[in-house]
Amino acid sequence: MDGMLTAIFFVLLFYTRVEAYLSLVETGKTTVKVSSTFHTYAASRAVDGNVSQQISHCSHTDFRPDIKEAWLRVDLMNAYSMKSVKFWYRNDVQNTKRLPGYSIRVSNDTTLPPPESSCYTDPGNVSLPTIIEKDCERTARYVWIYQNNTLVGVCPMLEICEVQVFGCELGKYGVNCTMTCSHCKNNVSCGIVDGKCNDEGCAYPGYQKPYCQSCIDGKYGNSCNVTCSKFCKNKKCDRKTGVCTDGCVAGYTGSLCDQKCNDGNYGQNCSEKCGKCLEGTCNHVNGTCTGGCKAGYRTELCDTACEQNRYGNDCINKCGMCLHDKCNHVNGTCVDGCENGYQGNLCKKPCDSGSYGQNCSKSCGQCSNDTCDHVNGTCTSECKVGYRTNLCNITCSTGSYGKECKQKCSKNCMDKEKCNPINGTCKKCADGFRGEKCDQNCSDGTYGLGCKFNCSVHCLDDNSCNKVNGTCSKCHPGWHNNFCSALQLVETGLAIATSSSVYGDYVASRTIDGNTNQQISNCLHTATTGRTEAWLRVDLRKVFSIQSVKFWYRNDRGTAYWNTKRLRGYSIRSSNDTALPLSGSSCYTDPGNVTLPTIIEKDCERTARYVWIYQNNTLDGACPMLEICEVQVFGCETGIDKEQCQKPCTHCKDRSYCNPVSRSCNSEGCALPGYQAPLCQECVVGHYSDNCDKNCSVFCKNHSCEHTTGICTLGCQRGYIGSYCNQTCETDKFGQNCSETCGNCFENKTCNHVNGTCAGGCAAGFMTELCNTSCKDGQYGRDCQLNCSGNCLNMEICDKQNGACESCAEGYQGVKCDDRCETGRYGLNCTRNCGACLNDTDCHHVTGNCSSGCKNGWKDAEKCDKGCIGGRYGNNCGKTCSQFCRNHRCEQNTGICAYGCLKGYTGGDCNQLCEFGKYGQNCSETCGKCFENTCNHINGTCADGCAAGFMTNLCKTRCKDGRYGRDCQFKCSGNCLNQEVCDKQNGTCESCAEGYQGGKCDERCETGSYGLKCTKNCAACLHDTDCHHVTGMCSSGCKKGWKDVEKCDKGCVDGRYGNDCAKNCSKLCKYQTCEQTKGVCLHGCLEGYTGWECSEPQDLSDPTNNYQPILYGVMCTSLVFNIVSVILMVRHGVCQRKRGNQSTTEESAVPPIIYDAVEDNNEYQELGQLSESSHYTELQKI
Repeated sequence: MDGMLTAIFFVLLFYTRVEAYLSLVETGKTTVKVSSTFHTYAASRAVDGNVSQQISHCSHTDFRPDIKEAWLRVDLMNAYSMKSVKFWYRNDVQNTKRLPGYSIRVSNDTTLPPPESSCYTDPGNVSLPTIIEKDCERTARYVWIYQNNTLVGVCPMLEICEVQVFGCELGKYGVNCTMTCSHCKNNVSCGIVDGKCNDEGCAYPGYQKPYCQSCIDGKYGNSCNVTCSKFCKNKKCDRKTGVCTDGCVAGYTGSLCDQKCNDGNYGQNCSEKCGKCLEGTCNHVNGTCTGGCKAGYRTELCDTACEQNRYGNDCINKCGMCLHDKCNHVNGTCVDGCENGYQGNLCKKPCDSGSYGQNCSKSCGQCSNDTCDHVNGTCTSECKVGYRTNLCNITCSTGSYGKECKQKCSKNCMDKEKCNPINGTCKKCADGFRGEKCDQNCSDGTYGLGCKFNCSVHCLDDNSCNKVNGTCSKCHPGWHNNFCSALQLVETGLAIATSSSVYGDYVASRTIDGNTNQQISNCLHTATTGRTEAWLRVDLRKVFSIQSVKFWYRNDRGTAYWNTKRLRGYSIRSSNDTALPLSGSSCYTDPGNVTLPTIIEKDCERTARYVWIYQNNTLDGACPMLEICEVQVFGCETGIDKEQCQKPCTHCKDRSYCNPVSRSCNSEGCALPGYQAPLCQECVVGHYSDNCDKNCSVFCKNHSCEHTTGICTLGCQRGYIGSYCNQTCETDKFGQNCSETCGNCFENKTCNHVNGTCAGGCAAGFMTELCNTSCKDGQYGRDCQLNCSGNCLNMEICDKQNGACESCAEGYQGVKCDDRCETGRYGLNCTRNCGACLNDTDCHHVTGNCSSGCKNGWKDAEKCDKGCIGGRYGNNCGKTCSQFCRNHRCEQNTGICAYGCLKGYTGGDCNQLCEFGKYGQNCSETCGKCFENTCNHINGTCADGCAAGFMTNLCKTRCKDGRYGRDCQFKCSGNCLNQEVCDKQNGTCESCAEGYQGGKCDERCETGSYGLKCTKNCAACLHDTDCHHVTGMCSSGCKKGWKDVEKCDKGCVDGRYGNDCAKNCSKLCKYQTCEQTKGVCLHGCLEGYTGWECSEPQDLSDPTNNYQPILYGVMCTSLVFNIVSVILMVRHGVCQRKRGNQSTTEESAVPPIIYDAVEDNNEYQELGQLSESSHYTELQKI
């Protein structure tokens, strides 16, 4: 019992769904396969209808280490439009541990692996239920459950107990699959939930994709065949009512957009206000002002103020010289003030003489006539002497002076300072020059700064003394060096020469004998073996201030190399004793790596008695040797300076010594503090003033300045300018004297004023610290850090700033040519389209070749760009296009007609006739109103004629007014109300004209009735003839007792009776009233009279004259007659109304006769049973 309940439960669960789509898996029909099978757990269990989740009822794929995927494939046997896939997984033991990461896929073939475009792929990060249903809106035949994740076990596995697929047959959709896709073109498939059509669109023209349930924009009505108002925005309106859904086009309003905008408004929704129109109103559509604009406004809309420099009517007035070209657009007053050089509200008045610029607030420069241009201040004449530039406001630049700064300053001003800009005078002259303009050399015998120094008396003559530095080109005999200030201290016969050893008779004394011959026979030669050093010592016999040492070496060994080969590495030393080894300091030590000359002089500023030439280098495998021919030593007595070796060294702390040439002091320093050793003539570097107690600017070059003024004598350090080097370089300048221009720094920032480096890096296209070097070819961008694409046309280099190419090589595009041609394009500028590559693969972006081959319908194995021709298509162009293709041309791959079909045919291959009710090109035209609704599918003609109400071959033309019926063969009755036309199908009228009735108004009113809708009754026509059916007139006249010869509808009144009521009732009638036809007194006679008309006297005493009973009889007979007449008239009217089916609200033309009373004992008959022989007839016989 429990098992049965369980089975019932699962069956109910299986078939119970919120959305009742078809179950596409049918037991016994649907087949299933799996990738592998474990034991007997076969795939067929997944489609057997049993949803039990015990493993004994489930499929199970095999598990082996070599298995990489597991799948189950359900074959629905046909393609279906699917909604969802549901499956039951085992729920005993493992449950869904092996399921996470699975996917549901679909396909139309059994190719493995199944397509990766799955309906659903599980993310694999959560536990799954054992019953799973996922949407899978696809059109396919095969459904796959796929797993390639190894979770529990040795390989991917699936343990699926049952699978069900829900959906519809192709061409149907919606719950219960009751709706068809007939609204979609080709009626094959549509969205299974909402019926959405695919890209092929709708089945019928005039409907809107993708759902094809409503009209396209611009149409409305039941058949989407009515055009929206042309004033609807976007031509869109409500699909049913025609109300403009997007509003109206500019200039119109109202739900149907049939009303123009009110005055003062225009445009969209009439929401725009008219501009400043002169006439106050504008065009309702575009807002243009036909009558022009008010002052200060322009454009067709008059909604724009005059442009910046215009104002007034039609903006024809030009603003004055307003700043920023802005003036009030109405009156011309300048909003932001005046441009340079103008004044006043309108800024049309130039500055007064002598002023210029903004608000005329600047004064002219040093113009010769004291006037300048009122705008920019440039002088209209030349500048006053000493001034330059157009404004004459800057003194002459360095190197010029005088009128127009055309005269050149002397180049001999001190430190090249500029001269006086007016007269050219110098503050100080450079060394060697004198005069106000420093244009004269020092006089003979003087030199140096201010020409205050005297040339050496030992110069040979005045011409041999340099005016700048005092050096002598020639000296008097016995004097030596540049200033002829040094004596030759080696005196022959007084000085003593000693050597470390002697080879043969080449003794040391030969070096001080005054003979400078360099043959070895005149020279010293030390021993050639067994020595570790060689030296020559000259004893000057007392201490001297030595300046330099000069010696001559042997030169008879051939080349210079061999002459002095043994000398390399020597040194010159000095001392005040003869102790060995030498302790004196070296004046000079030869590095030993170059060939030496044979005559050598070296500075040796020492205070010493002994001079040594020393060698301890072993050369050519021999011992150290010297081969010296002559030695001279130059200098002064100690305590004497360089000027003629006569002036004492009082400036030195050790007054006994100074350099005989430079007057430099020894290490003891200067005699006075604050002075700079070793010369002790000027302040210590970095100081100035009379007492050398002020610091030079830290930006002076070498921190040195003129020792009296502090002016930086050596110039400024890099990045600074000015006499005192206290100004940094101006923008974009740097370096020594600010003479260098900054490179291309990022964002045009200025560089470091000292070294020119760009702190923020370089602008695009430049590199190095100074950013003054263009990128190397093939690089671009900031700091050249990016590489060009390499795809510029003809291997040209790219732009070094942005990497752009002038043109790209074939196969590339983009500004930088770094993008391959987009899919489907190739070649130069990517302008060529790929051919028809197989499987829609892309062609090669450069050559256009299809690597995978060509699609059907194309040939040429390389580019696949030659399609089938001559009405052929398909593989190798082996098929013929349909004969119904237009131009006999079809799509070369599929055979679909390329230019559409011939008239009357449809379908991709044009082999289908137009559907019922359609014809013509693309079957786009609707048949007319053909009889039995059929027309020719090609030309639309109706073979069996037109339906009622239409005519012509196409039956699209309605009948002309007055005609109706099939082919309009019938004429209307012409009796419709107000001459309206009849219905063109059946000839009926909405209402009939007076006197006519029936659906077509082709029947006259029945006898006894007339007028509109035949609702009026004829009156008392003579001899009971009928009245006119339209007017109700009685053509034969009226009965007795009635008048009005037209309608006879007015009975006699006021005591009258007979034909045309021409007779008066008897005056003897009681109340003077009588019956209207015969004149019988209705109420009897006055007393004393008798008879029908009371015309006979009555003898009241004669019993034989008793007419009372007779009178009563007549009266009763008259009463019956009148009642019968009224009843007949009423009955006749009722019958007429019933036959004419008309309203009964109109009154009878015959006025009713009112009786005071009706006695109960009177007898009444049914109107239908009245006989023609009535009491009224009897009365006529009396």
